[in-house]
Amino acid sequence: MARTILFVILMAAAASQTASCQTLTLWVTDSASLQFGMPRGGALATIFLSGLEGKPGLYTAPPAGPLPFRLAGLQVLVNGALAPILAVYIPREGEKAQAQINFQVPLERNATLHPDGTTDLLVPIVLKPGITSLASFFPPAPFGSVTFGGFFQDEKGYAIAEHASDHRRVTIENPAHAGETITAYGNDLFSVWPPPPIGFSVPQEPRFEYSAETTASFSGAANGHLYLQEWPTSDPFVTHTPALKVLFQGLAVGQIGVQRVDFVVPPDQAPGDWPLFYNVGSCPNGQGEG
Repeated sequence: MARTILFVILMAAAASQTASCQTLTLWVTDSASLQFGMPRGGALATIFLSGLEGKPGLYTAPPAGPLPFRLAGLQVLVNGALAPILAVYIPREGEKAQAQINFQVPLERNATLHPDGTTDLLVPIVLKPGITSLASFFPPAPFGSVTFGGFFQDEKGYAIAEHASDHRRVTIENPAHAGETITAYGNDLFSVWPPPPIGFSVPQEPRFEYSAETTASFSGAANGHLYLQEWPTSDPFVTHTPALKVLFQGLAVGQIGVQRVDFVVPPDQAPGDWPLFYNVGSCPNGQGEG
């Protein structure tokens, strides 16, 4: 299994920058786990960058209709395909925060996949006139290293999850209970079939469900299993506890790029804070698939 970092193409409107030299430093992460690397097509990704010029502020896509391919004068291309943009943040001068672009990865990203599960390391960078220099930098994450998606978290670090019975959020005041079904929301944990909609909310039908075949073509492992445990082992393919019973894995209806996992809390689950893990390639008995 390998997820390698791909270069994305950042295009900025030329009108306000033709007279200046702009150098950008950028890297790409999974929008949920913030691990470095380009997620698979259909998932959500975040670009962090410095040196971006423009009017400071938070720009978000309109609440209704398809996502735009241009926002705040910016476009993102992956493998030559325009990516739908959810939001752009441009910090004020002197602000420590970095500029940020949240987008949905187009399916053309998957064209770099090979039958052995590896991906091309680089995608050519093309600059639109007006940006005279673009420096692409990725913090240390070796090419070929294993990176995965993750579950979305709230400001306290708890997984974004709901009680399946009434769709209320799981919180400290309203915790999950042993034996009940919980819905957790994540990003880029697995592949689905049919291919995910790009730039549009997921409809009620058809159901975009987990696909072992397409997941294996991306990560090299067909199966993923969910666990609640005190702490993961040093080996990401071995766990301390049996896998949870999963009722559904697929895309969340009404969302863009968001994945949903419905699972049953074990009847003997002890109370407390339990980390939720999705291990690709692990078997229910805790032994690795190899």
